[in-house]
This record gives sequence, C-alpha cells and structure tokens, in this order.
Amino acid sequence: MAEWQGPNAGLVVLQLIDSPIWLNSSYHWSAVLAELQYRCGMTTLAQKNAEQALQKAPTENIKKMLRNRLEKYSL
Repeated sequence: MAEWQGPNAGLVVLQLIDSPIWLNSSYHWSAVLAELQYRCGMTTLAQKNAEQALQKAPTENIKKMLRNRLEKYSL
C-alpha cells in the first residue's frame, strides 16, 4: 500500500489492522513503522520506533541491516 498510495496510506493500513501481539512486539513491526514515519516526516516517532527495532533485533547482522536501511531516512 505504501508503495502504491504513499507512506501515509501504509500507516493508515497498519493502524486499522488487528495485528497479533507477537507482531507488535517484533523488530519487524517497529522497523516498518519507523520507515513509513520517516517517509511521512514524522521524525520523532520514527526515531523512537527505529530505536525499538534495533533493541529488539535478535542478531548484530540484523541490527546492521536495519541501521543501513533506516539511516538514509534519518539524515
């Protein structure tokens, strides 16, 4: 949705779905929120979610990948 209609539309979809608890507590969820929020200009929220994603990431390789992906938005 975010690629088709824009990041705001992607965030709306994420807000409307009834996601399971395990997904909400995963690094995937926080990383997706952070990226879409950065793309929408919601820098404060995006930084919070990016930090959560990095804290939840299970390995150093995943943390590195997340940093590389999200740093292009946080500049």
